[in-house]
Formats: sequence, structure tokens, C-alpha cells
Amino acid sequence: MRFEGYECYKDSGIEWLDTIPTEWEMRRIKEIFSIAEGQVNPLVEPYKSMILIAPNHIEKNTGKIIYTEISSEQGAISGKYYVHSGELIYSKIRPALNKICKIDFDCLCSADMYPLKVNNQSNNSYYMQVFLCIDFVNYVSADSSRVAMPKVNRDSLRLYRFPFPPLKTQQKIAIYLDKQTQKIDKEINLLEQKIEKYKELKQTLINETVLRGLDKGVELKDSGIEWIGEIPKNWEVKRLKDLGVIETSSVNKKNNDKESFIKLVNYTDVYKSINKELINDDGYMKTTANSLQIREKKLKKGDVLFTPSSETIEDIAISAVVLENLENTLYSYHLLRLRFSVKFDDIFKKYLFNNHTVQYYFSKSAKGTTRKILGLNYFYNLKMPIPPLQEQTQIANYLDEKTQKIDNITQTISKKIELLKEFRKTLVNDMVTGRVKV
Repeated sequence: MRFEGYECYKDSGIEWLDTIPTEWEMRRIKEIFSIAEGQVNPLVEPYKSMILIAPNHIEKNTGKIIYTEISSEQGAISGKYYVHSGELIYSKIRPALNKICKIDFDCLCSADMYPLKVNNQSNNSYYMQVFLCIDFVNYVSADSSRVAMPKVNRDSLRLYRFPFPPLKTQQKIAIYLDKQTQKIDKEINLLEQKIEKYKELKQTLINETVLRGLDKGVELKDSGIEWIGEIPKNWEVKRLKDLGVIETSSVNKKNNDKESFIKLVNYTDVYKSINKELINDDGYMKTTANSLQIREKKLKKGDVLFTPSSETIEDIAISAVVLENLENTLYSYHLLRLRFSVKFDDIFKKYLFNNHTVQYYFSKSAKGTTRKILGLNYFYNLKMPIPPLQEQTQIANYLDEKTQKIDNITQTISKKIELLKEFRKTLVNDMVTGRVKV
């Protein structure tokens, strides 16, 4: 897709934008918008049970509303702004400066957002895109970093200057961008759906292979476990306590002058491990530990680390396998370590513990309200089907090959999505700043 520029340009007079088309002007935001100042009184009855929008409800870079909440209690109304249909709301929080949306219904917005009412000489769809312009986002982010609180204050926002094309040009750009970004977003959405289907395919493959093996004609028997069903006749069912020892850790993130320096595997190292594997890495946190901790909490090949707590039951008991002896590396108090006392294929372990049936057991066992937690007894009493060692290796090799092919496909799709997102940002940026012409 090729675009032409405007015939003549002039200096914009602002830092974040070099030039603008000659027929365009530059105006301060206060000349384009009025920024709401009055917040809602929580005692006013009509404002109860209204839709609430906050920065986390808006998708960055697109202006899409991902979800909404309902403010139904008087206390929940306090500190909110009333927003009329047709207005924009803009996040004033520095990490979320690329979050703005156009409202098509009366609602409330959080105190972390500014309601903006555009004047009758301006097109709000066009200016929503200007707020999303990456050059402007980067400039405001850098400018607001100088203040004590990481937010854009009202006075600063009012003085920022925007390109101001003729109204017909604004409308033309807005219509074009609405159409093109919708097409791009639709394509991105279809690709994201495709990735989810491949992820489901991968997980189904792991589940079926870990529970049934590779021989589809093998004789089966009842596992005695309701949520597993039948398993190959020559497999065993064992509790986790029959396979090894699970231990907690007391190693924290604080440095102590009287202790020795070590590397520490933390919760996020396990939770975010893409391949569910842990190897020697200089990226682990550097902290200190005493001699007893160094002796007893060291990680060696074959260990499995679990996350025994989570904010949601779906994310609890994620695990990763240590595939080599980790030099001078311990595990943190946020994790549990399973050290095997029987021979087991290390690669098979990552598939055995990261599948839907195991996750189902742990999710229904988790306790807690604000944070879900699993006690040691739930780990020890986990029952699993265990194939002979040779079959473990065969299954592990098969799943490595098959899942790698699926991962390669999803990575290719992910790259396409990133290219489309970059193109979308560039298109918006160049259109609203006048670098290219509709």
C-alpha cells in the first residue's frame, strides 16, 4: 500500500512533530477539547448502577473497550467522572498513555482518566487517533517522567499542541482510518483465533499421549481415578509421594552481608517458562543465602519446581523441569521442589505435570479467596499414570517433535500479527500527522 504526501509542508513548531502540511494549523488541546473537572457525588442516586470504564478496560494502541464493570455501590461512585456519549476518555497514567477510547453511551470513568469533549470544529474520531499517535505518546511519556507522580496533570495536557487540519480533512482521515484499522484488527483477530486453536491442539495432543501412550491398540484398564479414566494395562498409578520428596524453601530476595552470593530461581522464572525447562542462566536473580540453604536448596538435573499459589485457579501449580545441574543456583520460598527418588525421563516430566488432567486436580484442590494456595498434602496425594521408563522416553521424544512443529507454526503466525500491529501504528501515525495523504 503506497501513499503520497501533501504538496507543501511547514515547520510544526513543536518537539514531537517536525512538519505539517501548509494548510494545517497547530492548536493547543484546550482549544480543541474541554476537559471535565467535576467528579460524581456518590450520594446522587441516578449515578448508581452505571457502567464504569478504567484504563485496564481499554486495549492499548487501538481504542477498543475490552470489558466494563458496573458501579453499583455508593462508595464505588466516589472519585469517578460522568461521561456523555460521544466524548473521548484518555488515560492520564504514564504507562498507559496509549489508552483512549470514544464512548457511545453515557457512563462513568475512573479518576485515572480524563473525559474530553470535542468542540464543533473538530472530529473526535480523528483526534482519538492523534492521541494514539506513537510520536505523541512517546513525547508525553518522556515529558511526564519529570513529574513526581507518574501521571499527566490537567494543566500540562491542556497546553499540549496537536495538528489541526481543516474539518473536512479530519473527517476524511477519520473515515479512512476507521475502515482500514477495522480491516487490520479483523485480520489480527482471525490470526489470534488460529493461534488459540493450535494451542488447544497442542494441549489435546499432550493430554492424550501422556494418559494413553503411543500405541492406540494397546489393552486398557481402569486407572481408578475418575478424572483420568482408562490407561494402558502395563502402566502403574502412583502418588507423587511415591516418586520423590517435595520441599519448601526459605531463601528470599534480600541480601545479607553475612551470607554468600547465589543465583535464585523465582516464581516468574517457572511461571513464564515457555518450554517448561530450566537451564543455567545468568538472568536469574542475584541474592545471598546461608550455608545450610546452599547445601539443601540447590537445584540439580531432574528437579521439578512448582508454583503452589496463584491469583486464579487456572494458573496454579505451573511447573518446570531442571534439565541440568544449576551452578550455585537455589529456588525461592515462593516455589516447591520435587526431587525424584526413582528413575524418570526428565523430558517426560514436563509433559506429565503440565497437562489438563493434572491442572484439573490442582485447580479443584486450591483454597483461598484473594489468592489460591495449595498445601503440600495436595501435591503428595496427586495420583498419576506412570508408563515404564523406556515408554516415557518414547513419549517425550514424540511430543517434543510434534509440539515443536506446532510451536513453529504459532510463532510464524505471531510474527504476522506483530507486523500487522506495527503497520497499523505506522498508518495511524503517518495519517494524523500529515506525512501521507488519504
